[in-house]
Amino acid sequence: LALASPPPPSPPRAHARAMVALLAPKLIVLAVVAISACLVKHFTKQDGGSAALVEAGDTKLCMDKHNAKQWTGKGKPGFLKDMDDCGRKCMGRLACSTKCIEGRNGYSENCATCFGTMISCTASKCWAPCMKGGDSNPKCRECTRQKCRPAFAKCSGIKKVPEPEEEVS
Repeated sequence: LALASPPPPSPPRAHARAMVALLAPKLIVLAVVAISACLVKHFTKQDGGSAALVEAGDTKLCMDKHNAKQWTGKGKPGFLKDMDDCGRKCMGRLACSTKCIEGRNGYSENCATCFGTMISCTASKCWAPCMKGGDSNPKCRECTRQKCRPAFAKCSGIKKVPEPEEEVS
């Protein structure tokens, strides 16, 4: 008669709890990122509204006298904070981001749409690097420079925006 060997011991409960404690925060972050990406894509497609202006290829919407004054007054100095605050508040949704920027700086709706579109682009095309530090992350800035700023520059007429490296503490 051959005796069957006993099954290998299962990991101790303390080890299992430690593994769950270690992996749970990472899984939650992954779930939040995935859900956020889905929401951004859903709401970006649903926003419509003045986004048609950008899609139609209108250019230099922020270069008229009123909007240029708003840009040089408080828009440019607050650019990074405004883009970050409105992007977070609106989770990258175009209409919400446009209204947020319009309300903060007094831009026309057409001009503010250029900013809202850049926020929406960042959320949909650069969400992975920008989830880790926003504009303070060089990979986020590189992504937005390549994928979002060309359309923003064409739409708004603003060729140079402030960079985090230029901020003086």
